[in-house]
Amino acid sequence: MSKILRLALLIALCLILTACSVSTLVTTLDMVATAAAVANTIVSGTGSHPKADAYLSAVATAASSSATELQSSDSSAIQYTKVAGYFAEVGTVSLDANTSAEVKAAIAEVEFAIQVFLAELAKTRTKALSLSGSTGANIHISANDRRVLRGIPEKLKAIR
Repeated sequence: MSKILRLALLIALCLILTACSVSTLVTTLDMVATAAAVANTIVSGTGSHPKADAYLSAVATAASSSATELQSSDSSAIQYTKVAGYFAEVGTVSLDANTSAEVKAAIAEVEFAIQVFLAELAKTRTKALSLSGSTGANIHISANDRRVLRGIPEKLKAIR
């Protein structure tokens, strides 16, 4: 299950990158939203999982807030700080021992997607600093990026 979901997410990532010319940062944030939406479907269909539900709700809030922040007129330094802070608030989840393998795998994929996104955020920040000195260049958000970012909160509406 986990390998299939990971493969599907990576294929979606590749298709989005090649088809839409969306930045990697935005694509990886969208990957977090997609993984959370898929995990929510799996968790919802397997009974009551309060810890998983709370975790997915925190992820949805962080991803939606990040999508909004990346479209804001804030400086890149503020954007990086806020986005990193949103995901720092998510923390980790400790699922019960009797949690089904499907739920554990779905949550693991969300955690993986978050790690990929945060690594891309750090890489984007480091690149911006190296190109522009201590202030950091603004994050470039294209029209396609904005379209994807606007869709993230909608994708996560079912999670609350």
